[in-house]
Amino acid sequence: MKAINLQSIIAAKQSLPTPMLERFLDSFGIEIKAHELEDLELLVEAIYEHGTIFPLHNFFVGYRIEQISKEFDLLRVCDRLVVDIELKRQQTGERMEKQLRQNRYYLNSLNREVHLFTFVSSERKLYTLKDDRFEETSLKTLLDVLARQENLLEADVGQLFTPTQYLVSPFNQIGPFLNSQYFLTSQQQEFKNTILHLLHTKLGNQILAVEGEAGTGKTLLTYDIAKHFHDQQQAVTIIHCGLLNEGHLRLKQEGFDIRAAHVLDHHLPKSSLIVVDEAQRMHPSHIEKLLTYSYQNDVHLLFSYDPRQYIGREEAKYRNEETFQRVTTAERPFRLTGRIRSNKEIISFTKKLFDRRRPDQLRPYENIHFQYFTNLQDAKQFVQLKARRGWQFIDYTVPPMNGDLIREMSLNYERNSLQVIGQEFDKVIIIIGEAVTYNEEGRLVDRTPNDYLAAHMIHQNMTRAREQLYVVILNNLEVLETCLHVLPLKEADM
Repeated sequence: MKAINLQSIIAAKQSLPTPMLERFLDSFGIEIKAHELEDLELLVEAIYEHGTIFPLHNFFVGYRIEQISKEFDLLRVCDRLVVDIELKRQQTGERMEKQLRQNRYYLNSLNREVHLFTFVSSERKLYTLKDDRFEETSLKTLLDVLARQENLLEADVGQLFTPTQYLVSPFNQIGPFLNSQYFLTSQQQEFKNTILHLLHTKLGNQILAVEGEAGTGKTLLTYDIAKHFHDQQQAVTIIHCGLLNEGHLRLKQEGFDIRAAHVLDHHLPKSSLIVVDEAQRMHPSHIEKLLTYSYQNDVHLLFSYDPRQYIGREEAKYRNEETFQRVTTAERPFRLTGRIRSNKEIISFTKKLFDRRRPDQLRPYENIHFQYFTNLQDAKQFVQLKARRGWQFIDYTVPPMNGDLIREMSLNYERNSLQVIGQEFDKVIIIIGEAVTYNEEGRLVDRTPNDYLAAHMIHQNMTRAREQLYVVILNNLEVLETCLHVLPLKEADM
């Protein structure tokens, strides 16, 4: 995105035919609705009516932070100051204040003095968030701040923002999670509001489900809802269908009732809400047990699941998503669609690796790296070197039987596929060995049947990465060929 002069936008709006106006805005990377252009025009008019001749240059219009869909109407950035102006047609009171508080949270990461304004075009009034108070202010205040800005940024505003710093994991950033130092995306917030409304207002038990693939924010939404009940001192139990990780144990220390799924073999928790995390892995008999308990005791159930995220061959046969679609008391499961955790490179590369016939959607892959080795010891030494430099190695969960090829690419590390379900790490390194191959359709599959699915574990491990991914290839020429085709060797790989 490139910065633009606001007078230039208004001149284009007033004089250019619509097709040419759209091309003009597109050349700056601007997407703006017609009514927003009208609000912007009224702001510029108000500034000129104020009697001040001021060059309104170097504004970023409609900038969005990648991955989290956070948008700023007007941003102006220099070395010391950042100014945000939000445009509204009507006065919305608390909603305007809430938006500026959210914007302050995101802009504080730039380590600059932040000034926040909202212009209401129907009133021609300007509001600001100052000293933690939302109040009306004057155009002179805005113009004085703009006049203080020097060495203005003209392009590449996206380089100032690191989306992952805003993405909180309930397991890996426990402090910010407990202190509610995060915001949900608009879709997450919409789903949360609807779910809480159903749980708090509908008579009888509610059976609800949240579906989302890796990176869509499913875990944060699920635990945020559980946290809402916990903070309201309402009994809520979280059942995790996997091994409890360090984050789970920390949350338990903070008073959260979190249990592994095997507790259902013995007794059922007495709670007003039972949340089932990674429910795609729950045995169908346990689901039926929970459903019966819910019907008989008016206990709410919330299933959270990713239909693709399983590692056991038996789990693949459960097809729990069909059960959740059938039993939900809502119209359908709440399906998260936008990926907010994984960056575009990791998403695109993962899809290409698992389907080599898929056309490349994104190049270059600056955050994907690879190496090739022919023996496990050399691969292990390289992984250990990277681990000392801040990379998180995720090992395979080796099945007790029929897992020789998986065992041959395992380093016996504690943190494996089963233990990292639901977690995320900035820099992930994995090994891909001879346990997988490509079938006739060009899809990555297990070479031989195993109790645990190697290809699914690879997908699970890769999708834990938030910023960078390192693939260590061990004696697998097919995977190497795919990487050579997709990834040019970079200095960072050497």
